Parts: sequence; C-alpha cells; structure tokens
Amino acid sequence: TLAGITDPTGLLADLAALASTVSFAICGDNITVAALGNTIPMVGNGQFWQSPIPVTADGSFLWAAPLANFNVGCADPTANNFSSACDLSLACGYDGCTDSSACNFDPQATDDDGSC
Repeated sequence: TLAGITDPTGLLADLAALASTVSFAICGDNITVAALGNTIPMVGNGQFWQSPIPVTADGSFLWAAPLANFNVGCADPTANNFSSACDLSLACGYDGCTDSSACNFDPQATDDDGSC
C-alpha cells in the first residue's frame, strides 16, 4: 500500500495520502494510479499518461511532476478561479463565509465574501 506522494514543488499537495489504487481528475481526465511491480504507471482515458513513476522504497514513492507540461489552474466551474484551459487542477478558490464562529460558516470557502 502506498502511504503518500512526495512532490518537491508542493503543487501536488492535494494528491497526498494515496492508497494503492486511486482515481482523481486532472481537468476532466480520469487518471488512475496503481502500484504494479517496481513502477506506478499513470493511466488516463485508457492510455498511459506522461511517464511511469519509479517506486523508491516499499510503501512510498517520489515523482517529480513535469509541471512545465501543464497549465496549472482550477477545473471546477463553480470555483471563482475556474479555467477551462487548465491541465492540472489544483487550488480552486471558493467564495463564502470563512469565520468559523459565524452561523453561516462555509468550511469549503477559501475566500471571504463578506457574508459572515
């Protein structure tokens, strides 16, 4: 079982704590990460995506994401920073009340909209 993913850039923090097989979306593409032998292939839409991830130790791995190949953005159309041109969806922003003591506190809000 994979305990997590290490990303020296810090941009893939949302993908932490992966299990041995996990699916996640990269701007609408379903990606599967599965541990097979000594490598972890990235598979998208039934095709190999980018390059295999080498397993560096039992239970953990390191993959330096080729971020130069990505348009980093937010693929969620409900977010306030949605970008239809992104390849890697990270750090979406959501308006709402960020005051945890307010009756209308929104735990998913990242940007206070003044409604508290």
